[in-house]
Amino acid sequence: MDISQSQRAAIARIRALMPHDVLLKADRVARMNGRYIGLSRDQRLKKAFKAMVESIAVVNLDEVAKPDKRRIVAVCGESGAGKTTALLRHTAETVAMRPYVDEDGNTKSPVLMMTAPSPCTPRLLAYEGLHALGYPVRSTLRENLMWKTFRDVLKAHEVMFLIIDEAQHAVDAANGVEITKIANSLKNLVQMPDWPLRIVLAGVEPLDQFLAIKQLANRSTVIPFSKMTGTSGEATIAEVTRMIIFDHAELSTALHEDEEFIKRLIHGCDRDFGTIVQMIRGAVEEAIDGDQTVVTNQQFANCFENNTGFEPDRNVFLVKNWKDTRPYDASHREANARLEKFARSRKK
Repeated sequence: MDISQSQRAAIARIRALMPHDVLLKADRVARMNGRYIGLSRDQRLKKAFKAMVESIAVVNLDEVAKPDKRRIVAVCGESGAGKTTALLRHTAETVAMRPYVDEDGNTKSPVLMMTAPSPCTPRLLAYEGLHALGYPVRSTLRENLMWKTFRDVLKAHEVMFLIIDEAQHAVDAANGVEITKIANSLKNLVQMPDWPLRIVLAGVEPLDQFLAIKQLANRSTVIPFSKMTGTSGEATIAEVTRMIIFDHAELSTALHEDEEFIKRLIHGCDRDFGTIVQMIRGAVEEAIDGDQTVVTNQQFANCFENNTGFEPDRNVFLVKNWKDTRPYDASHREANARLEKFARSRKK
């Protein structure tokens, strides 16, 4: 991430105000949070990115309209699965996606990363892309002209990879006509006759259903970010718990060997890998802030309470009947869905 000089100055000022011991702890936590934890799914994502880059390198303009599953890569999974973190990691590691200096000395970025707005329409999706590129355009521009302008500006900026996070916003409240328009617009982006562009989508349901329609199904590679389930999921989380606490934070614990604790951790985070990692790191931060060398169940309970606001009788790390507790991620998703439904009704 590029940081401006003014941002650096602001950060330096805050750091100068912090006591030395507090600053050391903050840096220690930041180093831990900066570590990436890969799973087997990362190999599929790496392979898909590699194929996407290679499809540009061997592009044949005479065959640009032919379906090609290397043109759209989609990462589908629930909130908290770790999709955005994985995309940022693999984008940074893919050489063809890194910024470069052209022959005129100008710094160019072949990647445009944007978030689909919510609520969303086909016109607003293109407008958001133009806004992300810094291109001034009236939001009232007609839909067909908005998409034409978006295609032209992508070419002018030499963007070759368009990454759209929260891509489900483009279709979750759309009618059949709008869904068809968005599908056709994405298809047209990846088969422009005079510019090679590839698209990466990330989102929750109904994104996977959207990608199954005819215009996109034969142009998309879908990589599911599934939940942590079964004995294999428990073994993975036990190892991740050990890795973060011992290797990344240089603390100790016995929790990774406690089968019931691992099950509580997975259940409390609704089996979502990204949320589980955040919970482990939150407990470790509790330990570091308290000058502790051993991470305990109480620190996980404290982190769960801080994140959810749940009382002790609803805390998955404290109650006896923990299987009956509500995972806080599921509760948050339901609340967000109600808010979005309310917002849409107010708009209507």
